[in-house]
Amino acid sequence: MASNKEVFFEHMHGQEFQYFGYSELGMRTDRISQVSVDDISIEGQVSRHYSFKVPIIGAAMNSISEDSMAIAMGELGAGAIIHHANTPKEQKEMVRNVYYHLNGIIDSPLLARDDETVADVLSRLDQKGKTFRTLPVTDADGKCVGLMDEPSFRLFDSQTKVSEAMHPFGTFPTAEAGITPEEVYTKMRDEKLGRLLLVDSDRSVSGLCLDKDIGRMARIRSDPQHFNLTPDGHLITLASIPTLVDEAIERVELMHKYLNIAVIDTSHGNHIDAIDTLKAVEKEFPFDRFGIDFLAGNISTEETGIEVAKYDPDGSQVGQGPGEICISSDRLGIGTPQASAVYEVTKGVHSIDPEIPIIADGGIRDSADTVKALALGATAVKVGNLIAGTDETPVKSKRDELGNPFSEYWGMGSEDAQIAFAAARARYGNYSPLNRIFIEGFKKRVPLKGPVSEVIEDHVLGVKLSMMSMGMSNIAELQEHVSFMRGNNRKN
Repeated sequence: MASNKEVFFEHMHGQEFQYFGYSELGMRTDRISQVSVDDISIEGQVSRHYSFKVPIIGAAMNSISEDSMAIAMGELGAGAIIHHANTPKEQKEMVRNVYYHLNGIIDSPLLARDDETVADVLSRLDQKGKTFRTLPVTDADGKCVGLMDEPSFRLFDSQTKVSEAMHPFGTFPTAEAGITPEEVYTKMRDEKLGRLLLVDSDRSVSGLCLDKDIGRMARIRSDPQHFNLTPDGHLITLASIPTLVDEAIERVELMHKYLNIAVIDTSHGNHIDAIDTLKAVEKEFPFDRFGIDFLAGNISTEETGIEVAKYDPDGSQVGQGPGEICISSDRLGIGTPQASAVYEVTKGVHSIDPEIPIIADGGIRDSADTVKALALGATAVKVGNLIAGTDETPVKSKRDELGNPFSEYWGMGSEDAQIAFAAARARYGNYSPLNRIFIEGFKKRVPLKGPVSEVIEDHVLGVKLSMMSMGMSNIAELQEHVSFMRGNNRKN
């Protein structure tokens, strides 16, 4: 027997040719609820092999998601996609920072050379924007000969050679390479160490451990209930890749040691370039060897859901034009309104493989939109506007004409982003010269919102209160029993 949801959409889409945004739909409270907020789990599959306790993902936008946002979201049980509007090495470094945030072992610490001056090292640190002052020291052959720390920099003149300012090898604690984070924690705790250098048999540096990192790792691993962790205790990492096969492979190759989910970043997921990229990266990086899931690019119809699912993605993104600062639908006349798109794509994809997760991308303004997206078939939502203006975005705040503080965010289809980044142009299939930019997004001012944790926690509470009102304790129940009706036609 068809569910209310199926009857409603088959009638509205098939007979009346009406398609809906989130605001045009309401959900009925058809049952006496027997659940409380504490009974509800919103854990959802973000990809075939990775689930999130809070299935909310920061969009791959350079005004939203870099490593600070990804770390903060991961600690909330959510996540953020490290954008690729940067160089492959820069993206790798950000993904690596997220991956190692809870590890406690810095596997490739910055090094000082014994023939440098203190000024040389400080200059390098400043250029990289680094404020720490603990660095292993190597000689010309790469052999560890010492360690620099705060006193080394404070107590010696800037023109002093590092070899004179450093602690010589043998005067600070070390451990053999290969030691586990748990073993490091035990050693540092028992011996009350503030730092521990890891060295190979030839005395090359293989890692650096600091008490603050190891202590944080131990606390979190002892109570991981709120974090999205891999089986080996790392934060789950996400990064976007372009629909240029060679560059996509290059980026995954650089990041694969630290990457869990790669997101094919395109608003034209039904284009052959996106399909070719999906096939290429799946072949080059099979999950059983690399542990990486690949999410197909954005689509918005049942038909494309069927076609894309045949290529066996680890998740399918839905949304062509619904974003707050996206005007693709207005300028191109394409894209299905987002609520109907999520329903249609889910139906199409799941007719081929019911295990493929659906990620609703765009149009999430409040908790009601997230609940509707999940009820319509999504197992996760992707957001930009929701978390724009939070402390963890990479955008510095400004003041308006009256002195009031604000922040900005912009779509990757905006004029500024497309002029600045080839990745932004490629996302929209625009390979024209810079004097032929076709604008599909814009820049927007948003109020400062404080820590992203406050925004997400409020949002999640709203989702759970909605589910409680309908008597649903998890996403599967919500999708099976939800009852839809026409809503209030608020602009989507």
